[in-house]
Amino acid sequence: MTRVSLRFDSGPTTGLGHQSRMKALGAGFTSLEVEIDLAEVGTQTAAEIIVLDTYGPVSRGDYPASRITCVIDDLERSLDVEVVVDPTPTDEGLTIVSRGSPSILRGSGFSLVDPQLALMKRRSIGSHVKNVLVATGGGPDNGLGMAIAGQLVECAPELRVLLATRDESSFLLPKLEIVNTDQGLAKWLSHSDLVITAGGVTMIEALTLGRPTVAFDLHKNQARAVDHCARLGCIVRSSPSATIDHTLALLDDEDARRRLGDRAIRLFDGKGPRRVADFLLSQAG
Repeated sequence: MTRVSLRFDSGPTTGLGHQSRMKALGAGFTSLEVEIDLAEVGTQTAAEIIVLDTYGPVSRGDYPASRITCVIDDLERSLDVEVVVDPTPTDEGLTIVSRGSPSILRGSGFSLVDPQLALMKRRSIGSHVKNVLVATGGGPDNGLGMAIAGQLVECAPELRVLLATRDESSFLLPKLEIVNTDQGLAKWLSHSDLVITAGGVTMIEALTLGRPTVAFDLHKNQARAVDHCARLGCIVRSSPSATIDHTLALLDDEDARRRLGDRAIRLFDGKGPRRVADFLLSQAG
């Protein structure tokens, strides 16, 4: 049986995105009855397939026992590997470029989110917004999520505002419901009428569930995904300073919210982990 190792960056400044993507891909392999080994980057492995979600340097020479070395990346650096997964949505949809090396899996159909999202019932978009989830990622945001949620409570006190955070100081804020991010946000996203988020994994999860979304890039590596999603009409592209204005405008625009949700569902189906796993196994022989 083919052995598969999944490695991810971890730490207080990294957030949870890398680990979340590798857990999702692990579920894709598991659905094919393939056992996986999930651990932080640096953990030794002799697997035939190794997949890395890391900002660090990667070379197939670092893993001489593997037949396939794969990196989850945005294609903005040169990589000495067999396969690169670039989940940024494009006008072309699902694309596999296998001429030369590396092979490239490109498009929203390769997005690595929990496969259970594809099985969850997508709530219809109602005429009124009641629940808003604010999520700026699992890493440090210098209080940005707290500031946005606090402003929203002041501007629209009729809303139920939930803040996803691991910052214990947020628990002191009145009129906010705190959601701990350690166990994932699928449940909270599915019950949200509108999502405010940075352009990482949570944005893709929200779009997979068809949630109207206001998004901004909190880190440089998020800008490409946010720009593409905005150009394809499935998010409102914002900035931290303009987020409240964009959110308040969406509260009163049911048609815009429906358009965002419909386009998001067409782009993101939640089946990326299985597609990536299938391709990697086919390449490993």
